Amino acid sequence: MKLSETSSSHRSLASILYLFVCLTLCLAMINIQPASAAIVIEYYVDNTNDSKTNNSGCSTEADTDECSLRAAIQLVNVAAGTSPYLIHVPAGTYNLPYPGTDDTNTLGDLDIGSGHNLTIDGAGIDVTIINGYGHFDRIIDHQGEAELRLSDLTIQNGNLSVTGLGGGGGIRSLSTGELTLDNVRVTGNTVAGTTAADSGGGYLCD
Repeated sequence: MKLSETSSSHRSLASILYLFVCLTLCLAMINIQPASAAIVIEYYVDNTNDSKTNNSGCSTEADTDECSLRAAIQLVNVAAGTSPYLIHVPAGTYNLPYPGTDDTNTLGDLDIGSGHNLTIDGAGIDVTIINGYGHFDRIIDHQGEAELRLSDLTIQNGNLSVTGLGGGGGIRSLSTGELTLDNVRVTGNTVAGTTAADSGGGYLCD
């Protein structure tokens, strides 16, 4: 009797494994991803202009000179759904020359605030530089609920020159999502205010 029960158990296990393999192969053949495997949408920056609308080439790796960093971020900001995004930023100095304190990602800092986890991946800490020019704003303002990961780049010369702008001269993160800095240099950023909120010359996480 014991031998019979063991044999039956082995046959049941083999049947389950067989069905699992068949299902996996079927999903692969019709290109259906498991629910836990989110598809990462990638954008490719290919010029250093600071334009919110220069985005027609962001989806292709080809060098079209039609995808600025600000425009790629804006595509993520307004995208529907919940897919994670990855923005590739090649070597270059990405100046933010237009002063302003809006939260619409039009002037001043790069406003990041959507429902999408976002990675901005540079080509190296010494060669991909986001530069604030010392104008009247920080470099990156991270808000919303999604995660932000910065890697292999430099954040420099953000400047909050008056009080009451909330701190974080280089990076401010007010998001409930995690902020990760991986091989990132934060340098030359300043906060001039004197109130309790005017803190974090390099970055402020609150």
